Amino acid sequence: MPPDFAAALREPSAPSDVKFVAKLRGDPWREHTMRVFLGIIVGIVLTIACAYISDSLATGSLITGPMTTGPTSASAEQHKPVVNWDVVADNWHALATRVHHAWTQLAG
Repeated sequence: MPPDFAAALREPSAPSDVKFVAKLRGDPWREHTMRVFLGIIVGIVLTIACAYISDSLATGSLITGPMTTGPTSASAEQHKPVVNWDVVADNWHALATRVHHAWTQLAG
């Protein structure tokens, strides 16, 4: 490591100094990759949240609770939900159970 960090940041003179400066400044490829990864995660969360809000507002379950079957559910029949949330809940529960079982096998 160069003894003078400020000089190493200003003028790298040898290939080893260039690598050292790149580590100090941060790797632009790694930073770009992390931003893309974070963008993908945020996009997935926003998509799920928008679908949930859209379904909840269309069926009225966000404000009044789940719709009942009968004559009052005519608006729910006109606006079918985009996502079948019961299936999503069942799949999520099955995934959580499998992960828990695998974790207990690894840990135990």
